[in-house]
Amino acid sequence: MWRVALAVLGAFGLAVSGGCGSRQSHPEFIYGVPSVVSIEVTVSDGTPARVNAVVRGVVRDACTHIDSVRQSLDGDVFSLKLATRRALADTCGDAETPFEATIPLVVRGLQPGVYEVDAGGVSATFYYQREGSAPQL
Repeated sequence: MWRVALAVLGAFGLAVSGGCGSRQSHPEFIYGVPSVVSIEVTVSDGTPARVNAVVRGVVRDACTHIDSVRQSLDGDVFSLKLATRRALADTCGDAETPFEATIPLVVRGLQPGVYEVDAGGVSATFYYQREGSAPQL
């Protein structure tokens, strides 16, 4: 009976500490942040207007891709946090590789005005008008 209880507690402890198959002991991917070079903002003429941030930059190699984008709005500044992912098993040279990501900005309920988009320390501004307009930079 004690052996069964100890075995169950041991298995529980191993699972809680991240034992078998955890990311820490056998990572499958390498995560990082790309280097952003430029941002271009486009505003559609439709109603409602659609706003896209076109982010250009470089990733560490051809095996590295943009994995996720987190977007937030604080006042009049859209912040974009890009993350990269590369499979550990992939073999690529160390040559930096350019990327381009088009990111739709969430503008629902946005008041008309001048806004800034920031990603990786690079920024661009645009004018948003509810009726839809061409960007005025």
